Amino acid sequence: MTRTIVAIIVTVAATGALAWWIKADWEMAWLLWMIIMPPAGGALGLLAAALLRGQIEIVTGVGMAAAIVGLWAASSTRHVWDDDADRARAGQRAAALAASTDLIEARVRELLGSEVDVLEVQPAVVGGNIRKKPFRFLLEREPAVVRLRVTFALGPARPLMLRLEGDSLTASQTAVDSAQLRPWVIREPALARRFPAPAFTVAGAGPWMPGNIVGVRVEHSDSDWSLLLLRVGGTAGLEKVREVSSAESRAELARAAALAGRPVRDVRIDPWQASGVSYIPSKRFHFIGLTGNRRTDLRLVARVEGDEILYETADWFGPF
Repeated sequence: MTRTIVAIIVTVAATGALAWWIKADWEMAWLLWMIIMPPAGGALGLLAAALLRGQIEIVTGVGMAAAIVGLWAASSTRHVWDDDADRARAGQRAAALAASTDLIEARVRELLGSEVDVLEVQPAVVGGNIRKKPFRFLLEREPAVVRLRVTFALGPARPLMLRLEGDSLTASQTAVDSAQLRPWVIREPALARRFPAPAFTVAGAGPWMPGNIVGVRVEHSDSDWSLLLLRVGGTAGLEKVREVSSAESRAELARAAALAGRPVRDVRIDPWQASGVSYIPSKRFHFIGLTGNRRTDLRLVARVEGDEILYETADWFGPF
């Protein structure tokens, strides 16, 4: 009887070890283990009974029962545990990095090789788990990883994902190559940073492919502006191709009105907004030619065509 008890103890221990060894997130594959484990437990019981000279029927039955219980315990308990201390440390580093916009912007500019502007940084912590993987007795630790989702005020339209490796921020080469080929966006903070003015009108709704030329009207008031032609992308981020002062563009618009047989006394922005950025899909900057009589005021347009600005009259009821 003593040998049978010893064989039972050995069988239960071996079956429990087997259940722990296979424990993992098997999902539907647990159904397969329900078929395999009871015979396996019985075989372990048979082997223990034969080696220790116990009663084969009892030990084999106990082995099958232990396998069923062990399988239930392995499948119903957790396979992943949070490493709270590691995640907390990573969370603190992520928050500190997210607040260091200048540092992140400098690193992103280095990675992309262009003077992009960062609009927002969203930190996240992934990993930081202790996981039981199949066919292993020891638990494996997955260290917490800090990731930063960088959105641009000037730069690729899609955010760039950065990760913290040691003390340096990096991105996969695939992500960098993809970002360099994607269309760019130009948002208000990027324009305000480069061209101090209360209002801007951008010729085009974007996004723009790197190398494209976009027109921007920098507006200080309805009678004070300048027209810029900017190349998107490249080392400078926004490279100034050409700048036309309000005096020069006002003279060209007045000349277009005179050629149409309707001379004007002055030119104003139409419509005038006090602040912010507006995007015009038609790439046409609109002005009003003042004649001294509101009934005869003229609609004028500065139209961006490639790296040129064309000046012409327009119908009041024509496309905006």
